[in-house]
Amino acid sequence: MLLQNILKFKGVSSLSKHATVYSVSKIIQFTIKFIIPIFLVRIFSTEYYGIYQQITTISLMLPAFLSLGISSSFYFFYPNLSKNDRESLLSQSFFTILFIAILFFITFNFFGQYFFYLFGNNGANLINYKFLVSLFVCFFIIGELIEHLLIVEQNTSYIFRYIIITSVLRSTLILLAAYYTNDVLYTFSAVAIFQLCLALYTFFYFQNKYKINLKKTNLKLYKAQLMYSLPIAGSTLIEMLTRQSSTLILLASISPPNFAIYTVGLFRIPFIDIIYQSVGQISIVKFSEYFFKNEREKAITLWHNITIKLFTLMFPIIVFFFTIAEPLFVFLFTEKFLHAAIVFRIIILSFLLLPIITVPILNANKKNNLFFKINLIYAPMSIVITYFFVKFFSYIGGAISILLCTTIINVVFIIAVKHLFHLTAKQLLPYKQLLKIFISAIIPIIPIFFICKLPFSNFKILSIATFFYFIPLIIVYKKSKILSFKKMNILFTGLK
Repeated sequence: MLLQNILKFKGVSSLSKHATVYSVSKIIQFTIKFIIPIFLVRIFSTEYYGIYQQITTISLMLPAFLSLGISSSFYFFYPNLSKNDRESLLSQSFFTILFIAILFFITFNFFGQYFFYLFGNNGANLINYKFLVSLFVCFFIIGELIEHLLIVEQNTSYIFRYIIITSVLRSTLILLAAYYTNDVLYTFSAVAIFQLCLALYTFFYFQNKYKINLKKTNLKLYKAQLMYSLPIAGSTLIEMLTRQSSTLILLASISPPNFAIYTVGLFRIPFIDIIYQSVGQISIVKFSEYFFKNEREKAITLWHNITIKLFTLMFPIIVFFFTIAEPLFVFLFTEKFLHAAIVFRIIILSFLLLPIITVPILNANKKNNLFFKINLIYAPMSIVITYFFVKFFSYIGGAISILLCTTIINVVFIIAVKHLFHLTAKQLLPYKQLLKIFISAIIPIIPIFFICKLPFSNFKILSIATFFYFIPLIIVYKKSKILSFKKMNILFTGLK
């Protein structure tokens, strides 16, 4: 019903509808996945949960080394290719990733122990999961291709169902394995099995719809694809190492229980990443169109519209969750993880620049080498900063380093967009609208500080705080005409 209502909404572009449906599906996915740590911290001991998070961190880090940015090339090439060239694009993409997966599996199982030695005493325990990690990574890099393909196909209803169904199956499988075995090995085995199913589904989807075959490889297109994707892959890899440096250093430095506290503190605010990533992935198509037609003013207008919309939605959520962090974490993760709220509050400040999207604009203008150069220069500095803060402040230092490093790189990318659009500092952002949203979101938060001190249960505090912040916020937004409530069914009207 929700999906049908969005698709039938009139007066909004198809791109806006597609962005909205995708965002809604990711919000539901987040809600489903959100259940996993809440239950796992109650099923596992703090040490077991820390070990589970260590394995998961390593397993999700490795694909960045292997995927070569292949899936990112779909957004640039797929919309502009003929049917035959699309088949070539997807054939060569799938078999390249398959070859990498097989090569990685063999290499990692022969030499993986040297990789785990990087993590000190923790690595000696984690090496027991070497085979499972190799399986997970192989199936993951194959299976992730399909979601990117579904996005560029703009098959709105299909991707909505795909995301919801896979999220439910994954969460159910993990929780059942954890509950009935209370064992990290079997629980992560369930995760690997799930990724195997996604990899198989990806192959059958590519085969049935595009008849993928190695013989369809187009060497000219393949070269252009790699020239586009490899700089993105290099930039993503360096950015990932930079962003995850605190986690990796902590993984090698602290015990599993403390690592568990840190990873719980990395809890992502509901909707923030989902909205940002959804708009970013889908807006790149429109930005590419404007740059191709040399319509600079339209691209700037679109950028400002997206910034206003994202700030309207994100900033109040950031302010609210910063304020209610302690009762929230005790309620969700028990008293054992109270200190994780400190980590959360520090990291949450790094989200303030997210509404000013930059990556889709630079990607749409084929500035992929710029990402690589910036990250190549910036990475060593950020790792030094991270090492310093982690050494002296443990997991709190890890959070501080994330805030500093994220802020610096976001500012650099904003400056890059400023130069790309040839804007002055005064023209850079819609300052008046952003200030209006800032004031509207800050005023209702003042009573929430006092509500959090009330001698009530955490559930009551969260319920009261939610009511007394968001109801006044909606009223202020309405009076200030920040949001058009006639179009609340569509979140991203700025993508028109």
